[in-house]
Amino acid sequence: MRTARCPLCLHCNANNLSADIYTKVVLIPEVAMQIQHPFATVSAGVDGEILAVLARVESAFTVGDLQLLIPGRSAAGIRKSVRRLVTQGSVTDMLSGRTHGYQLNREHVAAPAIIALAGLEDTLHQRIRNAIADWVEAPLYVAIFGSAARGDMSVSSDIDIVLIRPNDANDDTFQAQTSDLATRVRAWTGNDTRPLTYAQLEIVGMANSDPVLASIAAEGRPLIGEPRWFRRTIHQTPVSR
Repeated sequence: MRTARCPLCLHCNANNLSADIYTKVVLIPEVAMQIQHPFATVSAGVDGEILAVLARVESAFTVGDLQLLIPGRSAAGIRKSVRRLVTQGSVTDMLSGRTHGYQLNREHVAAPAIIALAGLEDTLHQRIRNAIADWVEAPLYVAIFGSAARGDMSVSSDIDIVLIRPNDANDDTFQAQTSDLATRVRAWTGNDTRPLTYAQLEIVGMANSDPVLASIAAEGRPLIGEPRWFRRTIHQTPVSR
């Protein structure tokens, strides 16, 4: 929530009020990133979706190819957009006979910025790894799960991160580190971040009784640690005491 000063409007003039002392509450909408749509951070149109595809590979794509890779967009809309990008110079039309193939112009002055935007997900993952590398209490396993891992985030989606700590880790220190990471990821993306933490013993043999752990094993995006270790641990038979 932010306050903003009222301009010299008719209400202020009619009542001899000074705009300098009049304040009103303005609700600032929440903003967040959809990791699967990196260009939506700067443009919500199909242009960004096309550039995101072309930036990842050096091959040429037809309109039909692009339509297969960009769900929900019509061939006519993609054709119109890609022709506009060709006119602007950021995309090259690789005409072969009567077939138009489109490729990112990697010599364009904007190409480095386009490629960087297309790689936002990798950049986020590396920032998380770098932040955790400085921790006093290091986790055994870290993964992103939920909509951020599946690639179906909405603008209101959280970023869910699971962190498995060693059994002998100091709980207060680990939780403080985790809280700091959540604050950083929120600043990097605009998304609320929901860390989920377990001690190693807490996940042993829990695959059938904890659906969240099962979903992490099935579709999580590992950042630190071995996925095979995680899957083996949650399916391991607990040792009786």
